Amino acid sequence: MRVADLYGWKGHHDQHSEGNVRGVGRADSYGWPDWTFVKPEVGIMFRELKTETGRLSSAQRMWHLWLHEAGADVAVWRPSQWQTVIDTLNRP
Repeated sequence: MRVADLYGWKGHHDQHSEGNVRGVGRADSYGWPDWTFVKPEVGIMFRELKTETGRLSSAQRMWHLWLHEAGADVAVWRPSQWQTVIDTLNRP
């Protein structure tokens, strides 16, 4: 989030998951991407953060598909993609 903030993005971290429910949520919100980033002059993007070997759950795959089909910028970021993360957040 510090890097996102450096480049002018605002972010929201989702804390609602199948194993860790905080607050009120709907069952179909399981699998929502970890982070939603917004930069008014650039747009909105959704990112799931995974380890190098981490896999998307079936609920996460479904949300990624739905968001992608709706035209959203949705992806998974892994530690080895740090330069991609920086380049993405630094885009005009």
